[in-house]
Amino acid sequence: MIDLALKARIPLIHVHTTDTVNVSKILRHISGKPEVKRWDGETSSVSEGSIFYCISDPCVSTKQTPATTELSHEGVKSHFELKQSSLVMVNVENIHSLVFDAGELPTPKALKLRVLTQDLGQTKTAAEDLVAAMGGLTLSECDWAIRLTHVQDQSLTRTGIARTRKKVFPPKPGLEQVDTDQGFYLPPAELTEWLQKEAHFFLTEPDKRLRPKGILFGGPPGTGKTAGAKHIARTLGVPLFRYDASEVKSKWVGESESNLKRTLQAAAHEAPCVLLLDEVEKQFNALSMDHSGVTTNLLSDFLWFLQENESRVLVVMTTNGKHAIPAPLIRPGRIDRHLEMNGLPPEEIWPFMKAILDTYGLEPDTHFQQLGKEVQKTVKEHIPQADVEQRVIDYVKLVKAKVAATETPKKKLSFKSKAAN
Repeated sequence: MIDLALKARIPLIHVHTTDTVNVSKILRHISGKPEVKRWDGETSSVSEGSIFYCISDPCVSTKQTPATTELSHEGVKSHFELKQSSLVMVNVENIHSLVFDAGELPTPKALKLRVLTQDLGQTKTAAEDLVAAMGGLTLSECDWAIRLTHVQDQSLTRTGIARTRKKVFPPKPGLEQVDTDQGFYLPPAELTEWLQKEAHFFLTEPDKRLRPKGILFGGPPGTGKTAGAKHIARTLGVPLFRYDASEVKSKWVGESESNLKRTLQAAAHEAPCVLLLDEVEKQFNALSMDHSGVTTNLLSDFLWFLQENESRVLVVMTTNGKHAIPAPLIRPGRIDRHLEMNGLPPEEIWPFMKAILDTYGLEPDTHFQQLGKEVQKTVKEHIPQADVEQRVIDYVKLVKAKVAATETPKKKLSFKSKAAN
């Protein structure tokens, strides 16, 4: 929005950012102007078509200078309008009615690429790959994330940067960043095929109409639906955020709707990213019991986001009962694909168990083979992956406990006679 406001030469503009040190650099890039100075309050310094910025509102600043004591919003607006110039106010608490609010000051992708290529010597291809994990970060935060990731991993990767983000940077209200590391996950063939086809369109396709918007995972608990969301984010190399309804809903009239809009704007600001709505039926299925209309309004706002969202935010919904989800939420145009996850059939249980065991560096012995046969006998159609994994974990603990018992020398107890003392 700030780019349009500057092109329109709106005299007074407001933006919000936590990266005040790079405001001038960002405004120069967005406007194409070779120079953007911090305004000192002197109207005589404003030339034709110029752009200035100031931290806070100069007309109500508590630290006014002799040049700003007589300023009024009407007067400043008139002067900048006369010169066809713009004054960008940063981080104003109470925005005056004459000031256009352009929202969050974005960090252009080109500036992030410049940091990676010019300052760090990354190739253009490598920089493009890394930038995918930096959506929503300011220039200063990008610099910190790069430095911390390099020290921690001795390398720079998208997943490494995503890990650093989760540890270091605070979550946005209503969004909880989820760690995408998982010991073992066997994605369904249909999900692998979908990812191979859609990854390019999500990450690099310029035509917004071709980008995937969302996917729905259905199935009983423990069948890998949330793990599927982690797999998608990790494969794409972007952060995963979980929608936290508890931080959105409020008892105050209109505040829940405002909170949801801010949360969705924050998700769009973090793009490219994956947004997870776990057990979506619990978020929006109480329409008949909600006489206040809040849930209906929240659903309406979310439907609008799914339909009109043009940012690279991939929505992943999970459900234990598709029948309980409002039909408009999952119709084509809002959700691209529905995958049903029913768990493992009997013939896939043993390969799954061996693959998990391999992650612990263990080979299947006769006891483990017997365990596999026992698990297979109990299954008629499908079994949740989580149940099988827990059986393997219990076995690994038993093996390690036996090894520890044989390796730990027993301490000999000695008793001294009191008489000897």
